[in-house]
Amino acid sequence: MNEETKKASYDELTDALKMVEISAEHGFFEIAAIANLALTSLESVSGSTLFDIARALDVIKSLAEGSQTAVEYTVSEVSDNYINPKLATRFTAYNAMCDQWRAK
Repeated sequence: MNEETKKASYDELTDALKMVEISAEHGFFEIAAIANLALTSLESVSGSTLFDIARALDVIKSLAEGSQTAVEYTVSEVSDNYINPKLATRFTAYNAMCDQWRAK
């Protein structure tokens, strides 16, 4: 750690953890609600079931990405834009896999 690296105070870290917890809790609640709707639509015989499920999954993806962005922003505010290299590598690999799947 060099001298130019921002050092967060205890209060800043506590506030950041609270914001991360709130963001995650809110995002997970929304994701679970939409996932439940998608599961319920699997039980219906409606012709639009696949469209509804696809839309629900798209919304789940957007909510997850939004929650991730909020968490990353909060963490970067107290850690001088720290990025966990292992998570970054996994995220890049996951995005590449999703891009290949969408291209099919």
